[in-house]
Amino acid sequence: MKKKIVQPQSDTVSFTGPDGAVFRPVLPGKYRTNSKDGNNNNHQELSFDLTFPQELARRDVTIPAGTTITSTARMYTQTELDALYRAFYSARDEAWRLGGELNDMMTIQGPPKVWNEDAGRWEKQSKSINPLQWAQKRIAYASAKAKQDQKNNARPDPNDLSERGSFPGIDDNVYMAKQGIAKTQNGAVIGQWSMEPMLLNKPVSYRK
Repeated sequence: MKKKIVQPQSDTVSFTGPDGAVFRPVLPGKYRTNSKDGNNNNHQELSFDLTFPQELARRDVTIPAGTTITSTARMYTQTELDALYRAFYSARDEAWRLGGELNDMMTIQGPPKVWNEDAGRWEKQSKSINPLQWAQKRIAYASAKAKQDQKNNARPDPNDLSERGSFPGIDDNVYMAKQGIAKTQNGAVIGQWSMEPMLLNKPVSYRK
């Protein structure tokens, strides 16, 4: 079985300390894709490890020697993303349909006044709506609107995703959510990270 190894671009990391540039070694680690629903074909999260054998210290922040940092971010395949958007559009269309029916009932219940030429006045010509039907339609619309909001919240904002790219072992295009979390093995969050596909053979990464 082929090992899933993430190899740093450089054998060292650098930062600026009080006395100038500081270089510390960084060791390769493993990466993995996990599924939150137990489906091995539904890759929903990427995480990878990097280990720092020497202490890193800058101002009041210290990372002890031997610390392994795990970076994790949400992953979306094109198939999952398409399904999330289809679900939203379906819920939206249903909410629009029920909203239109509700508006029609409101128009019947309270139509605008019309001019009565014989009587010489504006008159309101309303029809009676079954109160039970009115209540049922309002409940159905409220439920559809809540479902639309739920499906909308479930789909990511395109601005929060990386460009589309490929990923080893996944037979689908993949998007990575920006602002992933980096934390130590004891669970302490130390920053955010994001990634983009390799473009023009030049990998691009951002760190905070």
